[in-house]
Amino acid sequence: MQAPQKHSFRLDPRIGAAPLSLTDREPTSGEATSSYPPLRPALADRSDFAVRKPKNRWPFQVVPVIALAMGGMIAQIVAIEHPERVKSLTSIMSTSGDRALPGPKGNVLRALIRPRPRSESMAIRRMIEFFHLVGGSGYPPTEVELQAKVERSVRRSYRPDGLARQLIAIQTAPSRVRTLRRVKAPTLVLHGSEDPLIPMAGGEDTAANIPGARLRIVPGMGHFLPETLVPLLVDEIAGHCLAAEGAAQSRVARTAGSSP
Repeated sequence: MQAPQKHSFRLDPRIGAAPLSLTDREPTSGEATSSYPPLRPALADRSDFAVRKPKNRWPFQVVPVIALAMGGMIAQIVAIEHPERVKSLTSIMSTSGDRALPGPKGNVLRALIRPRPRSESMAIRRMIEFFHLVGGSGYPPTEVELQAKVERSVRRSYRPDGLARQLIAIQTAPSRVRTLRRVKAPTLVLHGSEDPLIPMAGGEDTAANIPGARLRIVPGMGHFLPETLVPLLVDEIAGHCLAAEGAAQSRVARTAGSSP
């Protein structure tokens, strides 16, 4: 049996842990590298984990699935590969993975791959700067709200290497364009018109490839969820989930009525 192939990521010291290239060779002398298991199925592995992990703890076997950004990509795979577990799908500020779609704006990409912060205070400052960059003009958070959210996030879990692995997983994941056509769950795709990290085209393409999906573009929304957006998002998501629940109950009633 062939041993699992290792991949080496060539790292530029100027950008810390961010990958510049994926190679299938042994690192050369003096080259800064990190080795991970095969990464092609990384997003798929996370979707399997999302389904298996709570299976024995939750009383619900079929649930609404709501996720954003990379989580939205994983949620799409869950809906593709585990349709029996998904009552409805809400994909927020995410994408289909089509390589032809536009990527992050240059200044956003540069902010993502800066050298890692040397302290917690620097990490907080960098993250605040990043959310100012990607937040969108229509729903700007207050400085107090942004400071509090970022501080809570960094102190809960700050893993610079995790960000690098997430970027690798996204970059190496195959396009979901064809497989999205297998999604059976009622789907809502939410995206901001001013998202510079995952541009609006990503949401449009996701909706275009899921049969019957409803696309909701939010003017002025970027890649951040400030408190001022919560009422709108709650209305959209709750309405979608309730409609999907109603449709499911109607199907059950019709099936029961047609039984001998």
